[in-house]
Amino acid sequence: MSTLFVVATVGIGAAAWSLVSAGGHGQNIGPARPMTRAAIELAEALKAARCRCSMEALDNVVVSGNAHIAAAPKDSGAWRLVAEAYLERAQQRIHLRGLRVGKPFFTELPEEFAGDIDAGLAAVTQAQLHGDDSSAIFRVKALLLSHQITSVFTALRYNGAIVRALGAASLRDAEAPELQIALGLRKLLSPEFFGHDAAGALAHFERAAGGGDDERSSIYAGMACHLQGQRMLAIEWLERASASNPLNIFAKVVLARLRKEESDPFGRDVTPVEVSAAKSR
Repeated sequence: MSTLFVVATVGIGAAAWSLVSAGGHGQNIGPARPMTRAAIELAEALKAARCRCSMEALDNVVVSGNAHIAAAPKDSGAWRLVAEAYLERAQQRIHLRGLRVGKPFFTELPEEFAGDIDAGLAAVTQAQLHGDDSSAIFRVKALLLSHQITSVFTALRYNGAIVRALGAASLRDAEAPELQIALGLRKLLSPEFFGHDAAGALAHFERAAGGGDDERSSIYAGMACHLQGQRMLAIEWLERASASNPLNIFAKVVLARLRKEESDPFGRDVTPVEVSAAKSR
């Protein structure tokens, strides 16, 4: 299950190892723009689709979001949600992939995956052109850019833009649970030479879990604990994730692996047999 070299997958999904520390410079930031009713409805639909871990549901959100922005092209909030819908759909495509420290998911991006990333970044541009200056738009931009990483060379290529986006997101709302997940993934999945820090990552995931309802923060917290040799704590986190969203197959599979004391419960891709077993539980 994965996400980004970042992995952020729907079922799980994580953040790229290239997300090196994010700094920011002081500036005047105005209040967030109120969302239109259509954007609010799109946000609710996206959250529901993400929780269902369903490609079909995410496809429907992408279609409805694009239909709305075609009719209301100045709705910056809707543009941001369309960008996030493409991000979540990309992550859903890899949600059963294993999570491995310092390893990108692809050496060459598959066409459909790359298409979602490109469309998401185009929507980010439109959202910002029409006035979206929110923490969320910079977080989404950072995660989309992270998904383009396929090697150390591409990590170095995109790192500066990712750092700037994360810094801008932190400057605007440092406590946003979604941002805490992204910052934690940066520390969790980065290679040693890019700042891997399981303990530091866990602190971000704990903050995200305390302030949000996305079960992925608990999955990542479990991985951070496992990497530090804390198997029972990892099990507790995965139990929490599975209880929070029983539709997250990756969480159920990893929990079963942890209980069996597998050596690398997060790193292996989920098999069809494991999917069937998880759905029956």
